[in-house]
Amino acid sequence: MIPVLVWSEGVPSNRLEQLSVKAFQQCSRTVVSPEVQKMDFIVRGADTLMAVVNFRDGGFVIMSADDAAIPVLAFSETGNFDLDNMAPATRWWLSQYEDQISEVKRLRVSADAGIMARWNDLSTASPKVSRDGESVAPLIQAIWNQSQFYNDLCPEDANSPYGYGGRVPCGCVGLAMAMVIHYYRYPAQAQGNHSYHSDYGYHSVNYSQQTYNYNAMPYSVGSSCHEVAKLIYHCAVAVDMGFAAEGSGAQTADARSALRDYYKYANDIEYLSRGGGWGGWGGGGGGYTTEQWIQILKQDLNQNRPVIYSGYSEEGGHAFVCDGYNTSDLFHFNWGWGGVNNGYFTVESANDAAVGGYNTGQAIVHKIHPSDNAYPYFCQDVTITSTRGSLEDGSGPSNYQDNSHCTYIIAPVNGRSVTITFNNVQTEAGTDTLSVYDGDPNNGGQLLTTRHGGYNNPSDCAYSSTGVAYLVFSSNGSVSDAGWKVSYTARRNVQCSGTTVLGDPSGTFDDGSEDEEYASDAKCYWKITPRDASFVSLSFNAFDFSPEDQIMIYDGLNENSANLLATYTGSTIPASVRSNTGKMMVKMVTDNYLQRAGFEATWTSDGVEEGTGIAHEPDAVEFNIFPNPAQTSIYVDVPSAFRNGQVSIYDLDGRIVCVKNAGELDSNGQISVAGLANGVYVVTLSNASDVLYKKMVISK
Repeated sequence: MIPVLVWSEGVPSNRLEQLSVKAFQQCSRTVVSPEVQKMDFIVRGADTLMAVVNFRDGGFVIMSADDAAIPVLAFSETGNFDLDNMAPATRWWLSQYEDQISEVKRLRVSADAGIMARWNDLSTASPKVSRDGESVAPLIQAIWNQSQFYNDLCPEDANSPYGYGGRVPCGCVGLAMAMVIHYYRYPAQAQGNHSYHSDYGYHSVNYSQQTYNYNAMPYSVGSSCHEVAKLIYHCAVAVDMGFAAEGSGAQTADARSALRDYYKYANDIEYLSRGGGWGGWGGGGGGYTTEQWIQILKQDLNQNRPVIYSGYSEEGGHAFVCDGYNTSDLFHFNWGWGGVNNGYFTVESANDAAVGGYNTGQAIVHKIHPSDNAYPYFCQDVTITSTRGSLEDGSGPSNYQDNSHCTYIIAPVNGRSVTITFNNVQTEAGTDTLSVYDGDPNNGGQLLTTRHGGYNNPSDCAYSSTGVAYLVFSSNGSVSDAGWKVSYTARRNVQCSGTTVLGDPSGTFDDGSEDEEYASDAKCYWKITPRDASFVSLSFNAFDFSPEDQIMIYDGLNENSANLLATYTGSTIPASVRSNTGKMMVKMVTDNYLQRAGFEATWTSDGVEEGTGIAHEPDAVEFNIFPNPAQTSIYVDVPSAFRNGQVSIYDLDGRIVCVKNAGELDSNGQISVAGLANGVYVVTLSNASDVLYKKMVISK
C-alpha cells in the first residue's frame, strides 16, 4: 500500500527543499546528486505561495508551497531562475500560479486524489510520467532578446531602458515570430509589402525585395548583427508593432496573418484561445480542458513545430515560444529574454476542480509550417563568407535524408581563424558523420574532428587556424536522425588593431585597409596627443561606411569620461571636428555585415614637434626604419628597450613574411627585403610587454 502524505495548508521549507531535489532527479536526464544553492520564496501578504530552488551546478525547480496545489510548477536542467531579471512574460506566467495558489489558500481547498498522488510520488521517488511516454527536446537554439543589438533597426529613443542602446525594445510578438522563422530558416525571400505609422513615424517594408541570410544569424549576439536585427524589425513591422521606450507591443493574433502573408507560411496557421477572456481577441474558439490543451500543444510539438504562446491581462500582452515538453508534461518555454529563465513549466491548473483554470488570457499561434511543398531543402553545398552565424544540416523539422553528402565551406574574407561550436549532433552512430577540416580536405586540409551519434556538448569546439573551415556531412543508406546544428565565429586579419597613439602636431591616418574594404567586427582607437596642444582639429579626406558601422570622435582619451563630439557613418565626407582640450580620440566600430572603403583623416593642432610618430600603447616609444620606400634592404633603429625583442614584417593579409631577433641584427640593424614584392607592409617591433608598428612600402 502506498502511504498518503497529509499536511496542513503550507509545506514546511525543509520539506520543500527535500522534495525539490527529488523533483530535479526525476526530471533530469544527467544530474544524479543535485546540491541546492539557494531557495527563495514567493509570498503574497502573509502567505508563502511558491519556492524557487536553484542548484549549484545549474538548473532550478519551482515548487508549490501548498499541498492542495500540484507540486512541481517548473524545472530546468541548466541555468538558474533569476527573480530579479524576469521577462514580462515570465512575470505574468508566475502571477498565474500565484493567483491560483492564493485562491487555494483563501478557500482552504483540500487536495484531490490526483494532487495528493503527485506529492506522494515525489516523496516515494515514483515520478508521474507522460501519458504517452514521449518528449520533445527544445526545438529552438536561438536565445535572442529585445535589447541592444537585437533592436538595432528599431526607433531611437533616449528614454529607453539601460541596455537597449538608446533604442526602443523590439517587442515580444515580433521577436517570437523571428525566432520561429529562424528555426525553419524559411523563407529565403519574403513577399508583399506593408506600411503603418507608429509614434515614431512611418514604417515601411517591401518584403518582396527582402532576403534573409540565416547562416549569418548566430544563436545569440553580443554585438551588432545586421541580419538578426533586420529579421526582427521586419517581423515587428509586419504586426504593426506599437514601439515604445517602456515596452513595445502588438497583437499576437496578427502573427498568424503576418507569417502567412509576408513570410510564405501555410494558410492553415491558427490562432487559438484557450479559454476566452482577453485571449479571445482575434477569434479561434476557446474553452479547452487542460487535457485538450496539452494534446493540442503536443500535436504541433510532435511534428517539431514550435508554437507562439501568448498571454493577455488588463495590464497588457505577452508572447513567447513553446518549443518542447518532457515526460512529466511540463512544456518548454523560450521567453525571448536572452535565455534567462528558459525551462519547462506546467500548463495545468493548480487545482482545477476547486478554483478553475488559470487559462484566462492564454492563446497560441500554432500549425506554423512553410507553404512550399519542396521544403525542407535538406543539405546543400554552401560557401559562407560571414564572420559569425549558425549552420544546420538543412532538414528543418524533418530527419536528414539517406545518402547525403554535402560540404559547407566557411571562408570569410581575409580570414585568420574559424571556431566551430557543436550545439547539437543527432546522427546514426558510427556511419552518419559530420567532419571538420582545417582547410580543403582535397588539398591536404587536416581533419580536426568527427562527430556522430547522439552528441550534445555546446562547449565543444573545433578550431581552424588557416582561416577556412570545411564541414563535410555524410550519411549512409539507412537510419536517419534529426541532424546537427553548429555555431561558428571567425577572426579576420584586421587592418586596424587596438589603440594607436598619434603624437605629432599634425598628420594623416586611415583605417589601414589600403585598397581593400575595412575589417568586419573591428573596434579600433586612435588617440591624438600632440605635445602642449590646446586644440586638435580633424578633417576627413575620404569617408565610406556602411550604415551599421561608424566613427565616433571624443574630446579626450577616455570614452567613458570625454565628451562625444560627433558620430559619423554613410558615404558623405563629414564636417570637420575640433577638440579644445588638446587631445582627441577617434573610435571605429564595425559589424560583420557590409564593409566599405573606410576613411582617411588629417589632424592639425598648435602642439610642438615631438617626433613621436606612431606607436601602440602603453609607451609611445619611437623606432625608425629607412629607407622607406625601400628596394632591397631596410635598416631598423631599435630602441634599447627592444634589444631582446623581435622584428616582424607582415603583408596586408596578416601573413608573416619575415622574422628577425632584434639582438641578432648587425650594428646597422640591416634586414634584407629583396625577396618581397612591391606593396605595403607592416613592420612590428615587440618585446615582452609592448608592440610598436610602422608602415613600410616596397617599391622597386
